Amino acid sequence: MNDTDFESIITYSARDSIYSDLRKQQVHLYGDAKLNYEGVDMSADYLLIDLEKNEVLATFTVDSLGRRVGKPLFIDNGDTLKAASIRYNFDTKKGYIQEAAIKQDEYYLTMEKAKRHA
Repeated sequence: MNDTDFESIITYSARDSIYSDLRKQQVHLYGDAKLNYEGVDMSADYLLIDLEKNEVLATFTVDSLGRRVGKPLFIDNGDTLKAASIRYNFDTKKGYIQEAAIKQDEYYLTMEKAKRHA
């Protein structure tokens, strides 16, 4: 085990399909994809788990009418974040978020681009 390996078990599921690319050390989840790792829950229509980089990319897909389907949802210790796309690194606990919508207490915040720090 090297220092880039995940420390805990990753639990994930997808409605449509799961594709594991062993050469690139990536797992692709399609359709109502869900992931849980060390208290962090993510869901989206598409998730890419990169085992080499210890990060996950969550994004929506587009249906036949051009509508966004399955926008990403990120939940960490009760904080909920909705966005168009989320890239999150489990080692650094940092993330890059596009088109974010956050609810904290009774406030709603929206941002075009944001970064999440540990």
